[in-house]
Amino acid sequence: MHHNVQSIFNKLPFIEILAEDKSYNLDVLCFSEHWLTKSEINNTQIQNFYLAGSYSRQIYTSKRPHGGTCIYVRQGIQSKYLKEYENLCVDSIFEMSSIVLENLNIIIICIYRAPKTDFTIFMFNMENLLIKLQKKIV
Repeated sequence: MHHNVQSIFNKLPFIEILAEDKSYNLDVLCFSEHWLTKSEINNTQIQNFYLAGSYSRQIYTSKRPHGGTCIYVRQGIQSKYLKEYENLCVDSIFEMSSIVLENLNIIIICIYRAPKTDFTIFMFNMENLLIKLQKKIV
């Protein structure tokens, strides 16, 4: 599941109810615009899930204070954070978290681009990500 939460703090009770609803069968939760610093996201817990990967803005300014992406995985499902793609991240323009579900050989990526930011840089980084992923898969 992916959701642009525009602040995860005030949505946590709803997220936990949704995540535990058996009719949805959710094992991976991706959120964009969590609005948290690195230490805040590392301390944000969702019942029966663990934080598998996240990106928080490196520099917070009054002009663009929010953003960020994160991926939570259900307890018992193995994942690995794909650190090798971190260098593609650019605050506000290309914010990304990426993991691989090792037993299933599935890569999951959560990407966010703030409105009215440089689309050329976003597309350049997206293309580089796709090239790197293609090399990893082949």
